[in-house]
Amino acid sequence: MARNLYSAHGCEGTTLEDILTAAGITKGAFYHYFKSKESLCETIIEQVTADYRQLAMSLDADAEPIDQLREMISKLAVLNASGEWVNCRL
Repeated sequence: MARNLYSAHGCEGTTLEDILTAAGITKGAFYHYFKSKESLCETIIEQVTADYRQLAMSLDADAEPIDQLREMISKLAVLNASGEWVNCRL
């Protein structure tokens, strides 16, 4: 949920209240897991980075570089079509 909010409004444009409302949690529950809105943003950036790394590692290592590039572009197109990474302004 926070990833979608950050995607739509950026980290600065997303309020803690927006996150709490979207997640249906209390402020206390939020602070149990995160020190701040910024630490949540950092966690999301780490997850997105790990997702990209996993995507890159899934490429055929024996393929020609141009074919690896095509495969990466194809996989990124599928992810972008899902809407999860579109307009990601973290």
